Amino acid sequence: MNRTRTTSTVFNSMRLRARAHRIGCWWHTDWTFANSRLVADYPFAGTELPPNPRSPGSARGSRARRGQSRFLQAVVRNVFRYIHLLLLRFGRVLPLCWASGRRPPFAGAVPNRWQYRTVPKLTRADGRSAKPRSSLYLRPHLAPGFNRPYSGPPCAGSLTMSPHHTRRRIMSGPTLSPAEVRAAVAKLPRVRLAHLPTPLEELHRFSAALGGGVRVFIKRDDCTGLVLGGNKARHNEFLFGDALASGADMFVWGALVQSNNCRTTAAACAKLGLECRLYLSRAHQKTEPQGNLLLDYLVGAHVEFTNAKIGPELNALLAGKAEEFRAAGRTPYFWDPPRVVPMAAASYALCMAELTEQLGALGVNPEAYYVSSAGATGAGVALGNCLLGLSGRARLICPMPWPWDIPTRMAEDATAAAALMGLPHRLTASDLDADESYIAPGYGLPSPAGQEAMHLLATTEAILTDHVYTAKALAALVADVRAGRYPRGSSVAFIHTGGVPAIFAEPEKVLPGM
Repeated sequence: MNRTRTTSTVFNSMRLRARAHRIGCWWHTDWTFANSRLVADYPFAGTELPPNPRSPGSARGSRARRGQSRFLQAVVRNVFRYIHLLLLRFGRVLPLCWASGRRPPFAGAVPNRWQYRTVPKLTRADGRSAKPRSSLYLRPHLAPGFNRPYSGPPCAGSLTMSPHHTRRRIMSGPTLSPAEVRAAVAKLPRVRLAHLPTPLEELHRFSAALGGGVRVFIKRDDCTGLVLGGNKARHNEFLFGDALASGADMFVWGALVQSNNCRTTAAACAKLGLECRLYLSRAHQKTEPQGNLLLDYLVGAHVEFTNAKIGPELNALLAGKAEEFRAAGRTPYFWDPPRVVPMAAASYALCMAELTEQLGALGVNPEAYYVSSAGATGAGVALGNCLLGLSGRARLICPMPWPWDIPTRMAEDATAAAALMGLPHRLTASDLDADESYIAPGYGLPSPAGQEAMHLLATTEAILTDHVYTAKALAALVADVRAGRYPRGSSVAFIHTGGVPAIFAEPEKVLPGM
């Protein structure tokens, strides 16, 4: 028997199946209202409707019944679409299992082949859109913009803003755990010099000052020791291990007058009882005993100034000086890039393993890792990123130009470091996000963006950077966050490579940014 239903209609045992359209969300949900009361204002109020379709004798297929079903399906579909778009707007789609209080087994800081991955809106180098269908999705990992399934550990990042990198390449070789990376690095000679592990801090006030809702973490490698710390303390553990294993009794080193590299090398020589000879290029820096140069003198280094340009010219001078000492019966260890750079890079593959463990303990999986480097440190960060299969890309901000192609040389150094560690992994220039756009106005010269970023970090977190290296990498992070390249609620990590002593030698270059 047919019944007339009013505006407040009671639907008993109605099954409604709603499937959200593919707008980046590939899931669907079945909604079953069994023995429940659904009250709705409905345009078919007063229309004769069939009884419960499960009851005997019901007349299926009533036009009004079909109209109700289509209308409710459209309502639920559009509600789901609207909610999904709102969630995408804020960079999050909550997994259904989280709603029930269960954490998915694959969620965490260490990436997995099945994972929730937040992908920023990016653009290819040729200008075409590279935005995936969703900001957050659950499926076998796809390289953004490419319909290829995940087939190996990712390299330095997915799509980048660098002209050297237009797609994610898949590197041959297994994904390693931090413990496995540590075991591989243990094959190299090493002497303990640095204070490790260095702290990891979240920059709450700095993040809030940037806006955008992105959490910023800082790896404090300015706290490695060896006379005010820096990334070279990690390098020197392996370089001095190699030097002592080869029977060296002195170091022949060189760079600019305010070189952090030379300062930590001189400090390590003092600690291990080796003679240190420094050949420092004047370039545009003063030779008064201030900053790093003052510390060179304090730890007992023998300093000579030269007009040779840093790079191949200075490298040739160091090789010549080493040969002179060798002819005099000494056993010098000198700056020989093919030998020393891969070992130094291995130290930062180890740093990435250390950082991954620290972030994993906090449940954080960064979108990107920022570091100031155009050499060994950046090569090591990129290598560690690949070995560990991290989903966040390594942003290598180059503070200096070189007469060679920087991404190619860094990839070669990373590959050589992997070979030293006995690993099959190989990198090419296209695997690296080496950004040379922050070098201006030149090597050893501060930029306005770097000064502003340096000042912001100092006034919000009381953490100092130098003004010509680390500050430029920090400026890149600030620019990327302010440009909205990372979704709200995501995180990025900044590796602080030290260099603070140099700011005391050039206050006139630091103060304008204040």
